[in-house]
Amino acid sequence: MKKIPALIFITALSLTGCSKTESKQSLKVYSFHGENEQLSVTNGVIVFNDGDNTFYGGDLAVSEDFPSNITTFSTKFYIKSDNDDQIIISNTVISQNNSPLSINTDLGKTSGQGGTLDTADDNEIITDLKNNLYFELVTTDANGEKNIYELQMLLSEVIAEATE
Repeated sequence: MKKIPALIFITALSLTGCSKTESKQSLKVYSFHGENEQLSVTNGVIVFNDGDNTFYGGDLAVSEDFPSNITTFSTKFYIKSDNDDQIIISNTVISQNNSPLSINTDLGKTSGQGGTLDTADDNEIITDLKNNLYFELVTTDANGEKNIYELQMLLSEVIAEATE
């Protein structure tokens, strides 16, 4: 009977480690936004935390004179390049009964390791984001007319620190 608690204790030690190791963690937080006469993206946030990166798309708002009979729309954040755009996050919303959709919406979140934001050099991807982060909105109305709107995002550093 005493073997089971000892086995659990040894297993716990092996999983957590017996000694304290010091490592520096890097935390960088950026906000972004963009707007034109027809639409705006606000409250966007990107967090770089030692490979566990998070991208919050923020909020989309359209002007009062924006078409109101939209039945399908797609949103996409991407890094624009000459060769191939690198998609960070994309979403599509389709009206099931062909009724108009509200486009003023939360633009979603993606996080974790891997994907477009996960590179060996955070500084390289941050430079790309500062110069080439774009948002695209594609709408289709009840008559089948398709429109494409594109905004360049403005990126601002909020936090850049190394912690131990």
